[in-house]
Amino acid sequence: MNNSKAPQWGRVIGIIMIVFGSLGVFYQMYKILIPSIFSMQRNMMNDFDRMGRNNPGNRVFENMQEVWFMSDTQMTVMTIGGILGILLCVFYIVGAAKLLKKGEQNLKIGKMVLFIFIGYNVIFCSFLFAGGSIFARMIAIYAIIGLVADIVFTIIIVSNNKEEYNLNYAADSDDLLDDI
Repeated sequence: MNNSKAPQWGRVIGIIMIVFGSLGVFYQMYKILIPSIFSMQRNMMNDFDRMGRNNPGNRVFENMQEVWFMSDTQMTVMTIGGILGILLCVFYIVGAAKLLKKGEQNLKIGKMVLFIFIGYNVIFCSFLFAGGSIFARMIAIYAIIGLVADIVFTIIIVSNNKEEYNLNYAADSDDLLDDI
């Protein structure tokens, strides 16, 4: 038996976290691109508004901007959050890879990564829900899914036998048969 092999629950969580972290990189890039899309959309709506100044239908455009569009502050925070998120996703993937090998330090790093990402997602979701933009709230749904997954992963890690990550841990005979 390979002594550096992490317990099965740790390997499963690590692999799932690697997949989520990889998907998270794309989500973070999306958050970086959103402000430029909104800026372009805002310019188009302003052009439509100028064409129909005397048209009573231009209230529709004003109402759409209030509901769908994000403020400049929200767009700036979205960009900064996306850049920070990419860095955190790389850290998340590294922490997940650490869970694949035995070592008490590896387990601590895996837990630390989860706690950091839980905090990041709570702060980011709070920010997105604080604004009035429906689109910002739709973006927050992905962060909520990540938040729930990270909480579940943390519960699994905390509730399982952490001694299995100790390099000197000797598995009982049932565990030995699982690895054959």
